[in-house]
Amino acid sequence: SPLTGYALQTDFFITCEYWADHDGSIAKFEYFATFAGNTNAYGLSYDDKGNVSIKLPAGPSNLNYQLTVFVCVFDDLDTPTEFVISTPVTVNVNET
Repeated sequence: SPLTGYALQTDFFITCEYWADHDGSIAKFEYFATFAGNTNAYGLSYDDKGNVSIKLPAGPSNLNYQLTVFVCVFDDLDTPTEFVISTPVTVNVNET
C-alpha cells in the first residue's frame, strides 16, 4: 500500500505476513518490480522480516505508469517461493 503514488517520493509498504516453512525457517524476503511486456525483474529491496517501506521508480508512461511488484521468499535452504502482488501499482512521474 498504497496502490498509487509518485516515483521516488511516495513510501510504499509491503508486508509479508503468515509465511511459514514446513521443514525449516524463512531466511529472507527479496522485493522486485516488473513492467508488462518486459521479462527483466528490477531488484527493489530485501530484508529478513517481511516488512519494507520503499520508494518505487515510475512505471512506463505507455502502460499508464503501472508496474507489478513481487516477492521472493527464501527458506533457510535458500529455496525461493515467488509471490506476485496481484494488483498493479501505479507510480506516476512527479509533475511538480
